[in-house]
Amino acid sequence: MNRRLEVTVDRSTWPKPPGLPAFPIRFQDGTSPLVLNIPQLLLLIGYLTTPSHAFGTSLSEFWAWVRYLNAVSDDRDLRLTRAFSDLDAHQKTILSDDFGMGVPIYWLHECLSLELLVDGRYFRDRQSATSGMNVGDRPKQGPRKAPDFVARDTSGAWHVIECKGTQSGDAYRKQQLGRPGPPPTGAVAQKRTITLPPGLAGQRLACGLALAVEGDPGASSLRVIDPPAEDGFGVDEEDLGVAVDTLRRATASRVLRLAGFGSAASAVSWLPSTLLMRKSPVTFWRQIRQTGLETTIERATEQLQRRNQYKSFHDRDETYVGQEIRFDLAVPAGIPGPGTRSMLLRYGVTAEFLGAIARDLDGYRHDHETAGDSWNSDIPEWHEMLGPARLEDDGNQASMRIGSSFFSEIRLVI
Repeated sequence: MNRRLEVTVDRSTWPKPPGLPAFPIRFQDGTSPLVLNIPQLLLLIGYLTTPSHAFGTSLSEFWAWVRYLNAVSDDRDLRLTRAFSDLDAHQKTILSDDFGMGVPIYWLHECLSLELLVDGRYFRDRQSATSGMNVGDRPKQGPRKAPDFVARDTSGAWHVIECKGTQSGDAYRKQQLGRPGPPPTGAVAQKRTITLPPGLAGQRLACGLALAVEGDPGASSLRVIDPPAEDGFGVDEEDLGVAVDTLRRATASRVLRLAGFGSAASAVSWLPSTLLMRKSPVTFWRQIRQTGLETTIERATEQLQRRNQYKSFHDRDETYVGQEIRFDLAVPAGIPGPGTRSMLLRYGVTAEFLGAIARDLDGYRHDHETAGDSWNSDIPEWHEMLGPARLEDDGNQASMRIGSSFFSEIRLVI
């Protein structure tokens, strides 16, 4: 179930000492091998592509498994099957984008000890809403879009990460990664759109994945650079509390959605920060009323009250509540070997986590129904139940855990 990939880190793109950021200790200049566990990678892709800030339903939690299990060839290195390389251009772009996010984050998860991670657009929008800063029309594409991810590591450093993926070779990858300019282009420009306080600013990375196809002479490879940065959307030290709240809300929303609690995920994601309640109670409640969040909170509360109707399952000494789904494959997959015909997928969160979410939502609703000024707006207790993602594998199984709140697992059945 493992595939090999070459990772090239271009140290020459980092500032010369004593400039910052310093070249990470755990990065190796030049080319080095990475061993990818494919089930772990697909669990991660499913997590990363699950929206943390959308209403309604999403197919992302199952997309990676239904669509990509047959995309990886039987080669020892990471390659796509010929059938998937012949998809139409739109479908190829989606695959390249998904793998282009999953593979770099898989590698960076270990190299930078990432703890929490959030979509760059969601991060920027919440920061601007709290600070009152106007960030313009906030395009979703082009050099002025938000970077793919903002992440914090276990040491407290913040990183800005832009990811690219292509099946069109190294030349096109160089175009995607861009150049400093002027004007800056590609990932070089996109990662400049968020800047963080110097004392806590970590890496500002642009990562490009070039995917090879079975039978082709070239191999898949990941290239990582750190081009020069300029001022962009700034996060001040006084706003770091909101930034942490944003990271945790994005994480909580994702795990709730994966476990099947879509309404609760939307409420957690869209509620204004409790720190805004302290800073500007009038603005806080205006945001709730104008965005229709009162109805969202009611639906989320009703959903959490029905949590005993969800599937429960055990792992180790913990009980999880969520969903368990078995997929039968129309075409047997080649991972971990020829003949994988079905898979069992489980997503769940703990009852304690759901209870803490419910109490937090009750606090909003109670405060709104009374005077609007009595609610204790301390940091929610569910914040402490989140933590670094841990990827594990054991034979035909792979799993991902987040803090003490979330567990997901894939079991491949031959």
